[in-house]
Amino acid sequence: MLNKIIRKDKKELYIKIAVFVLILILNFLTVYVADDYGYSENNGFLDIFVREYHQYFNWTGRSVAHILARLFLLFPKFIFNIFNSLCFMYLIQLIHDHVLGNNKDFNLVVYLLSLTSIFIFIPSFGEVILWEVGSCNYLWTTTIILSFLLRYRLSQNNEDIKYNSILMFLFGIIAGWTNENTGGALILALLFISIFIWLKHRYETWMFTGSIGCFIGFLMLINAPGNKIRAQEFPVNTQGNIYYIVHEILYALDIFKNKQLYMWAIIAIAIGLIIYKKKELNKIYDIFLYAFSGIAGICAIILSPSPLSYDRSMFGSTVLIIIAFVLALYLLHEHLEFNKLSISVLSILALLTIFNYGIAFFDLAYTKYQNIKRETFISKQFSLGNLNPVLPYLDNEFNTVYNPVTYLTDLSNYRHMWANESFAKYHNLETVQGTSLDKFNLIYKDGDPRLINILDFNEYVDEIINKDYLVMVTSTNINSKDYTNYLSSLKKLGLDIKDNCFINTMINLKDISNKNIDDIPTSISFNYNDSNIYINSSNNKVEADILINNIEYTNNQEGISFVIFDPTNQKVIDSFTLDYKSLQGLIRSDS
Repeated sequence: MLNKIIRKDKKELYIKIAVFVLILILNFLTVYVADDYGYSENNGFLDIFVREYHQYFNWTGRSVAHILARLFLLFPKFIFNIFNSLCFMYLIQLIHDHVLGNNKDFNLVVYLLSLTSIFIFIPSFGEVILWEVGSCNYLWTTTIILSFLLRYRLSQNNEDIKYNSILMFLFGIIAGWTNENTGGALILALLFISIFIWLKHRYETWMFTGSIGCFIGFLMLINAPGNKIRAQEFPVNTQGNIYYIVHEILYALDIFKNKQLYMWAIIAIAIGLIIYKKKELNKIYDIFLYAFSGIAGICAIILSPSPLSYDRSMFGSTVLIIIAFVLALYLLHEHLEFNKLSISVLSILALLTIFNYGIAFFDLAYTKYQNIKRETFISKQFSLGNLNPVLPYLDNEFNTVYNPVTYLTDLSNYRHMWANESFAKYHNLETVQGTSLDKFNLIYKDGDPRLINILDFNEYVDEIINKDYLVMVTSTNINSKDYTNYLSSLKKLGLDIKDNCFINTMINLKDISNKNIDDIPTSISFNYNDSNIYINSSNNKVEADILINNIEYTNNQEGISFVIFDPTNQKVIDSFTLDYKSLQGLIRSDS
């Protein structure tokens, strides 16, 4: 890879060093998220292949991508950051070489068009280029595919190119076994190039063995037993095939409209000018080759039996369309005497790239800052023995496509969701529960780690009883028979609940007596020291609130909600809801 990225020309070298540094910065600012935690789990190098074997038969056939991801996750993230930045540069170089049809010359305009097009037109940059597992699934697999396909592209213009047939067969297996829709686009592009070469009567043995290997790899990918199991995890379409196809087509066209319309306009203009000038007519075939293969990859997504994320899944297909787009501009610049048009397009793309890089930098930097603070908090809680902490979500308020956190699952308010369980296991915790940054700063950041660590209500009551705490309680409509397992602990707090009742009270744990339990929702308001306290029960969980100085401390959950106030330190030290239906113990959340 390095010998393709680094060449002798100083101008080229300086440009590539700058690109490397800039993309490396974004990689270092990107944090682990979602699948990164789960795929980092292993018991050593060999266990990676055992896990991937199991996944092939139980979840997905993307073995090449996931082996890459698991291997990188064995090491500290800075290792991945460096190699991923090199891979990004290699992708740009591959686009450049596919456009020129050779890997010896360097064209600055083509290189910059390739770079800026990737930065502007890729639908979900953060998820496919910066996110560690996502990059292995999309950036790395597409780079493998383009590297394999380049051998055939170069042979169009150079009949002296020879490769080892066995090595090409093996390379073909790896290239085909990468990504479902992009692998299909690869086979189609391979077919088009092969026909072109065959018509020139110089089809070589290595081309045949490479193609066979590619086809075998693709079959291994799509016929993985795990694919059928994974498909069952998605909701069944009950609205008919026509609805489903129209829905998917409109989804794909929406991506085209928002991200790719300008590329297609330039491609159409270039083809029109080529025909008008009657020059480089054979190049229409090359533009068609990449553009049509990209469209075919998108059609593969539409016809997929399992729902896919278009923004990520369209990456490989979009790269093929970008090659067609840059090739069209290259022809306008070099051969059709319309270089002002191509330079104008490049200037616009360059300005947009600079602007968007700034957006990406500040968005990722803020997420990095949040993550550092969260990791520091986790370390503190771990040292205090709190193995069930409440943590803030990584805020994705800026909602840019350059941040993988924008559309990926960080944490949820459900302790047993897969993302929470993977996160907890990675950090050697028992469970984690997510909450908003507001609620975290308000309650759990400076809450009592001993109490927050407790998930069992009966244990919780035994811990706080006879302490110098004030306990504020409200509820939605509850029944004693639902809370049979908790009745004795509730009675310790003076809460003798009955059927179809509402709780609305504040308890001084050192002076417990019968508390306010009514047949209908009620509200109470009073002053305590310098604070105004408002407690309201309700049939509506959103309206069953405990407010202190007009700030809500409850979490909009059904059941019995508790807010624990420490008079000594004059602060709320915990807030949770007891819901008999919950499988996660005491619920500490803002939703």
